[in-house]
Amino acid sequence: MTRQDAINDLVAIIRNSKRRFISLQGLTRPSKKEQSLRVDYFMLHTQATQLHCRQDYKDEYFFGEYDRINRLYEALEERFREAAADREQPEASPPLPPDSSAVVAATEPPVATSRRGGRRPGAGRKRIGETRRLSLTFPPDWWETIDAITRHDGRPYADVIRELLYAYFSRAEN
Repeated sequence: MTRQDAINDLVAIIRNSKRRFISLQGLTRPSKKEQSLRVDYFMLHTQATQLHCRQDYKDEYFFGEYDRINRLYEALEERFREAAADREQPEASPPLPPDSSAVVAATEPPVATSRRGGRRPGAGRKRIGETRRLSLTFPPDWWETIDAITRHDGRPYADVIRELLYAYFSRAEN
C-alpha cells in the first residue's frame, strides 16, 4: 500500500465516521451502546483527521497509526451494525395481567418521578457579588498591561480587573 492509498483511506474514514456520528446524534432515546458508539466515532474522526493533517510523519509511524485507526474503524463498524440490528428488532412488550386495574394503569401515561435535571434550590455556581455592566476607559498603556496579563494567565478581563480592584481596596482599608 502506498502512502497516497493510506491517505485516501483516511479521507474515507473521516467522512464515514462523521456520517455515523451525525446519524447517531440524531437518534431519539439512544441506547447506552449507541451513546458509546457516538463518542467512539467522534474520537476516531479526531484521530484520523489529526493523522491526515500531519502527513509529514515518518513512514513507520504513519503506517502504524494508519493500521491502528483502520482496525478501530472496522471494529466500530461492526459495533454499529450490531446496534442497528438491535434497534430494528422491536422490543417485546410484557403480557398484560388479566386484572382490569392493571390494564388501566398500563395504558395511562407515566407520571414523571425523576429528580434529575431542571432547576433546584441551591444548585449551580454561587454568586460572588452583584453583576453590573459597565464601560471602562483606561490609558493605552494600562490596557496593554491588562491585555498582557490576560494573555499570559489565560484569564478573562473581569478576573484581572476584579483582582486589581481587590488589591486596591484591601490596601485602602489598611
